Amino acid sequence: MQTPTPPLAPLGPERWIPETLHNTAQLELQSQAIKDYLKRRTKSPPSPTEAALDQLVKGCELSMNLTVLLTEEVRQLRAINAKQVKKRARPRRFIATGGTLTNQEALELSQLAVQPGIEALGGVVADESDVRPRAPRTCSICRSLSHTARTCSEKPSS
Repeated sequence: MQTPTPPLAPLGPERWIPETLHNTAQLELQSQAIKDYLKRRTKSPPSPTEAALDQLVKGCELSMNLTVLLTEEVRQLRAINAKQVKKRARPRRFIATGGTLTNQEALELSQLAVQPGIEALGGVVADESDVRPRAPRTCSICRSLSHTARTCSEKPSS
């Protein structure tokens, strides 16, 4: 023997079921259902209630859209933070304070240190010709290459 299932109430024009909304499409359908319900119930021309409902719907749409944008921003920031945490957790290699370091060991260590930088640049390595040489130090008072402003003989007295 089985217990018969109760018959479902038909969803007619008099039956309106409020639901929690999760996106703007559902909001639009729900607001239209409320407007239709109000029209059937009052059978009158548009009222201030309908204008107030339109304002509520507009506010809900703005909030929903802002929530979508903020959710995406949080996702991106969490991804960036995870990368930084992973980078900080990476073991660091130090040159020993005692003993000697051969040329081969130094090259291997430098290659290991350079690889993450290459990956960060998208695999592109700059040529040495792209690097601009630094200008020589000059005195800011007399522009001489032989000394700096601290030791300049033409320094104004204070």
